[in-house]
Amino acid sequence: MQFKNKLLSGVFASAAIFGLVGTAHAVDIDVYVSTVGVGDTTDSLVDPLPFAEEVDLDAAPDRGEGVAYVSFDVETGTFPSGNVIMQLQLNGATFDGALSAANFDFDGTVGVGNASCGTNPTANVSIGGASGGNTVTFLLSNLNNCADLDFPAINIPFAMTGGADVSLQMTILTESGNVPVDATNNKLIPLIELVDAFEIDIDTTGYADVVANVQATAGPYLDFTAVGQEPIGDVEVAIDTDAAVDLDAAAITYALATDVDGASVVLTGNMAAYGGAGEVQISGVDAIISGSTATLDFVTAGPGAGEDVLSDLLSASAGGTLNASDELVELDANGTAQIQASEYSVAVSLDLGADFVDDSLTEDVLPVTRNGTSAKLPWLASNTQAGGTGSNNFVRVSNPTDEDYGPVFATVLASSTNPALQGTQVQMAADVDAGSEVIFTAAQLETALGNFGRGDIEISVEGQGAIIARLVQRTDGTYEINNR
Repeated sequence: MQFKNKLLSGVFASAAIFGLVGTAHAVDIDVYVSTVGVGDTTDSLVDPLPFAEEVDLDAAPDRGEGVAYVSFDVETGTFPSGNVIMQLQLNGATFDGALSAANFDFDGTVGVGNASCGTNPTANVSIGGASGGNTVTFLLSNLNNCADLDFPAINIPFAMTGGADVSLQMTILTESGNVPVDATNNKLIPLIELVDAFEIDIDTTGYADVVANVQATAGPYLDFTAVGQEPIGDVEVAIDTDAAVDLDAAAITYALATDVDGASVVLTGNMAAYGGAGEVQISGVDAIISGSTATLDFVTAGPGAGEDVLSDLLSASAGGTLNASDELVELDANGTAQIQASEYSVAVSLDLGADFVDDSLTEDVLPVTRNGTSAKLPWLASNTQAGGTGSNNFVRVSNPTDEDYGPVFATVLASSTNPALQGTQVQMAADVDAGSEVIFTAAQLETALGNFGRGDIEISVEGQGAIIARLVQRTDGTYEINNR
């Protein structure tokens, strides 16, 4: 028995061919999807037609209305004499108009292909075929008048129902006993594959860790270990120009960059150290910083304040290949505000044109960390505050390693007596020798930082593995307050 696996299309083709008629015959099933149902039998693509899942078929059902053109040609010999039953079922779509004998082309007179079987073959609907339905059974007679290269065919206008791929199931039976011809029972022929035509990409591949440096030249954590602007990720939108967006046109329409009306990129994280020009940039343009977010709008026209031209973000290509030039998301220290350790995420939102569902994606990008060791000491009492309780407060920083540490810093995170002290940062010690310690009294901390009352204090030291402890001395002994 001869089997030939091919499924051809002038607009697209989806490979699913099967032998039909016994040892002396083989039949090629060629399926095309188009707007008018005419296929080019010389073209041999093998994949189903990609269709953009972003198309809003509820708002624009006509975009999903196309035609499947199915030819069933014998490769050698002829079709069997007598009647043959053909059963068709659409999945993911319905018939866009009632099917009848008029949908068949046996002699090329109805303009759907190259059929040349003569006028003897006939087709009649036996069951189904109503507009809005998805199953039909035809009784075909005198197909034995169709020889190799005669290409009898049927046009199947369809309307996608949305949310699912579209396929055609075909069964060919003998009229006598309803026996499948050459095991052609319920053969599945892919027609439409839903794809993400507008793919948002947020990536951190290839970027180094971003570390705030406790030994930055301008001051502790006022710059990164890699001085200057630091990328924490990149963004891009890949447009698959192979993805169809409209089947109901003079020719199938495919996704283009012009289908995107605008986009925005929002970076979320701790923005306390950023706020001036050049401190948060996306695609080389200053983002607008508000609270914990930095936003850049990509628009069809620009650039303007906080805006950039949309083309910078888009990469349109066959198959939706990403551009080698990504749009960087970058941070740059201002040298006056302490860089905070923080997780960061990026949200990209696409404003697609009419008849599309807008798209968005949120992903984590690189975090910013701090080198050295730090500890938060909540409810640490200033000297004034401790004086009323009859206790003394100390902070001990010890170095259990065999490497000298760098400077030690104290920062006010919150104050019960003077909120204006928040963010005050001072250097308490120049270094901590290997195997040694430094101790700060409440009086020393208050002198350096101000009267913070019951304050939340952060102690930072350049050095890994430092032991930072809060101690309270009372008349009955000295205690470590382990509430870190």
